[in-house]
Amino acid sequence: MPKLIFHKASKQYAVFLSITGIRKCFYLGGDRKKAESDYYRLMSEMCVKKQRRSAKPGGSMCFSRLADDYLASIERSVEPTTFRDYQCTLSVICRFFGNIKVDELTLLEIARLKEYLLKERVQNLRKKVGVSSGRCNKYTMYIHMVLSWGLRYGYFQPHDINLPKIKREPVKRRPPRFFSREEIEKIFACEKLYLSSSCRKDILASTIPQTFAIIRFMLATGRRIQEVVHLKKRDLHFEEGWYEVTKDKTARTNPSPKIYYFNEVAISAIMPLADNRLDGEYVFRNQKGGFITPTAAGQRFKRILKLAGINDAASKELRHAFASYMLMCGESLEAVREHLGHTDVKTTQIYAHLHDNYLRKSINNPKFASFLKEAIPFQSTPRVGNDINSPLPYL
Repeated sequence: MPKLIFHKASKQYAVFLSITGIRKCFYLGGDRKKAESDYYRLMSEMCVKKQRRSAKPGGSMCFSRLADDYLASIERSVEPTTFRDYQCTLSVICRFFGNIKVDELTLLEIARLKEYLLKERVQNLRKKVGVSSGRCNKYTMYIHMVLSWGLRYGYFQPHDINLPKIKREPVKRRPPRFFSREEIEKIFACEKLYLSSSCRKDILASTIPQTFAIIRFMLATGRRIQEVVHLKKRDLHFEEGWYEVTKDKTARTNPSPKIYYFNEVAISAIMPLADNRLDGEYVFRNQKGGFITPTAAGQRFKRILKLAGINDAASKELRHAFASYMLMCGESLEAVREHLGHTDVKTTQIYAHLHDNYLRKSINNPKFASFLKEAIPFQSTPRVGNDINSPLPYL
């Protein structure tokens, strides 16, 4: 594989490639990071062209080989976690289909795959059989994505495949779960307990305060767990009352800084840890000095939930709780959208659910009751029943 070199004469990075027997130099500029990005993109394009030239014509190519080529082309352009998700999902599809050709894919084969996923797919980590309807739709979406990529890069022509555009079946979304006040009290009641008897006390002495600081900060601000664990001291501005999030879901597509504001609980949760860190270091650190991974922080939180006796929950329910209680306390949907960092208010609307106790209290709101008494004339002791002797009309 050609290497990226620094061309001293031109004072910029370059790579030498052989195209149709002719050696050609590609100059990629003087910025190393940009040059590396352009280099990986160029290598990916050359790899795709080489594989396309060696591929069999038409739809006689195996779907598994097409999926391998697709993964090789996107490996450098997506996040590692996203790539692993693509890799695991497509591996399940390829194992089910076996050596099926692209032109042998039909709606019947897709239906067989869906039935297998919904009824027979074994998930060892979650200890359950069958995937959800939303996840099943994701598998079919990945099949269409791979085929679309193959058409775009000339692996086959539209008339070589017998599969029309796959329609995703609508999935009815349930309102997101959030922690009740009693559950939140149970979580913080575990703060002084040991999470695992097998862990050393010196490790617990550092992990427990950090874990509960993350929980407090997420409940007070609504941040995602990956945004919190990547916080650095230089991102926090306590005097001005704001902080900057540099690692979020839209960091690749929208690299502009995201500014959010503190409240008293958030400051009290994070300031003691931030004061003990040097400039440029992460606020939440592991034993080696690096940042705590979102997976590790999520596992710590699940151990706390297990200790508190709370099932079927994860760290995302802290964000759901922030949004739900903000709306219940009278904040506008637009304000909650800004706090959560959503680009579309429709995403925030899924949190606009209220439980029965809140609805029961809100219907008896004193201000609303006084308004009704002043605006609508009605009897203070209404009669109940269908008594024919009542002055009310008999129905």
